[in-house]
Amino acid sequence: TLEATVQGPSRRSVSNRIQTLVHRGEYYIGLKPETRFLTKGDKLGVNVLTVNPSGEIIPGRNVKLTLLKREWHSVRKAEMGGRFRWVTEKEDTEIESRSIKTKFESLPETFLPEKAGYYILKAESQDKRKNTVSTSFSFYVTGRDYVPWKREDDDVIELVADQENYRPGEMARILVKSPYEKAQALVTLEREGVLESRVQEIVGSSSAIEIPVLSEHIPNVYVCVLLVQGRTSDEKADRDQDLGKPSFKIGYVNLGVDPGEKKLSVSIEM
Repeated sequence: TLEATVQGPSRRSVSNRIQTLVHRGEYYIGLKPETRFLTKGDKLGVNVLTVNPSGEIIPGRNVKLTLLKREWHSVRKAEMGGRFRWVTEKEDTEIESRSIKTKFESLPETFLPEKAGYYILKAESQDKRKNTVSTSFSFYVTGRDYVPWKREDDDVIELVADQENYRPGEMARILVKSPYEKAQALVTLEREGVLESRVQEIVGSSSAIEIPVLSEHIPNVYVCVLLVQGRTSDEKADRDQDLGKPSFKIGYVNLGVDPGEKKLSVSIEM
């Protein structure tokens, strides 16, 4: 943004500005994943290409692809008054990297994440002017492994749906970011009340639950997961801090449902 201000003899000011886009490099890297929600053992397919700012494909560019696994390491920190709070640091670990040269058509590549968790696929390149060009996307891998998610001092957990919107008849898969290795879960479908409920066991911290999407769920439905864990230890940090006491966690996610079958088709004949 370039802004200019001119002040006249009468001390009146007149201002104006213009804006222009400065591209990071001579081209962009395009990444198109087949999905962002995998099950442990599935391969991730991704298409790679390079295009100029006008959208024209530019082949023959060297691109480095790096698969990273992100983990959160949390510890309880003692504070004044004998209270404890969670302190979390994130760490990205390189799982695999490879170099490719782009072509006139998108180049398919596959990766095999061996464990459940949160992953980032990063693409980097350098143009003739030594400008670094990069792009990335993230995805989840569900499974029965224990994944150390970020810990907070509240009782809220994050639920991640594999899609933003569904059609009646589809199966929604929801990742439960559980802090427990094993817990009992009360799963409810809600909208202006509880529509359905069930109890199931959640093993691992990255398991997925499946929810059949029905016409009755149009235009949306909320999924609630309440995790309950019994006492894990009789030891107390002090008389006020019982770290092994029974606990619970709760999370909500909104599933949008396509209302297409509820739309009325209207035609006018003259």
